Amino acid sequence: VQDEIANAVVGSLQLRLLGAAAKEMPSRSQNIGAYNLYLKGRFLAQRRSGPDDFERAIEYLEQAVEMDPEYALAWAGLAYARNNQADHGYLKPEIGLAGAAAAIDRALELDPDLAYAWAVLGEIRNELEWNWQGSSEALEKAQELSPDDPEIMRRRAELAITMGDLDEAIELAKKASHLEPLSYLPLTVLALAYTQAGQWDQALGTSHKILEIRPDHSYEPVRRARIALARQRPEEAMTQLEEVTKEPDSTTHRAMAFYAMGRPAEAGDLLIQAAEHPDVLTTRMAEAYAFMDEPDIAFEWMERAYEARESRITTIKGNPFLASLHSDPRWTAFLQKMDLPE
Repeated sequence: VQDEIANAVVGSLQLRLLGAAAKEMPSRSQNIGAYNLYLKGRFLAQRRSGPDDFERAIEYLEQAVEMDPEYALAWAGLAYARNNQADHGYLKPEIGLAGAAAAIDRALELDPDLAYAWAVLGEIRNELEWNWQGSSEALEKAQELSPDDPEIMRRRAELAITMGDLDEAIELAKKASHLEPLSYLPLTVLALAYTQAGQWDQALGTSHKILEIRPDHSYEPVRRARIALARQRPEEAMTQLEEVTKEPDSTTHRAMAFYAMGRPAEAGDLLIQAAEHPDVLTTRMAEAYAFMDEPDIAFEWMERAYEARESRITTIKGNPFLASLHSDPRWTAFLQKMDLPE
């Protein structure tokens, strides 16, 4: 099924991907087979429906660079897929970083002026290396090479969220979405920026737009539940969570809803259950305990997120569920440890 879908979209992608990065594609390989493999891998890596999408994307992209070892764009695509495989929790960060770094180094060795490669390097430095200055420099280089590329704007918006500059993030993500109206990716960044900024109605409206493009985007019920919890509407959050099957993501948010409804014992039991899950999300646990006025336990989970290099911890600056921790001196110390602005 994956192969059929990927084959079906190759032709449409050749028409749709007409931004600055896409214009570079045909000139980067004279091998049409490698080019088509790149498009298939790109499609699956950007769809991000689950671990299988990343695994198949990497297979296609590895085949592309094997078919044409000097295909810089395919090397950059491989780095992108490996980075996001780790960023989404399907691969240990250190393993993902090693693979992504090797692939992006090869891409830039082959073509130092490939804007897409610099953009992916900026993403890797933001999401896996936690090298904010290096990320900014790579993205600036990418923008110099391709000023109107929406993918570069999206990545700059992601970095702005990390740094807590939510106004800039919103502006950049809106521009990226305007330039790439058929992609849901800039909208996910915009929805996060709106949520972090407390602009709930705009966040919900953006979530609706995401579902118009990607009706199967499974994160949207979680997003809407989080918005409801931030607005102190736990019953509404519970309704949204009925659509969430991914664990332990559902459990931590249901715990927060129970606590907001005045049922702390049930909330505590759910968090014990979530903590025992093999795929426990450490930043989510920190959020839940901060929400439940348990700062000591919240900071313990933040430390665990830091040690595990969980990607969600990089967006703590505007996280509404951690706001209760801001007056604690441990908060400032934690930001300093992550080299984030206070």
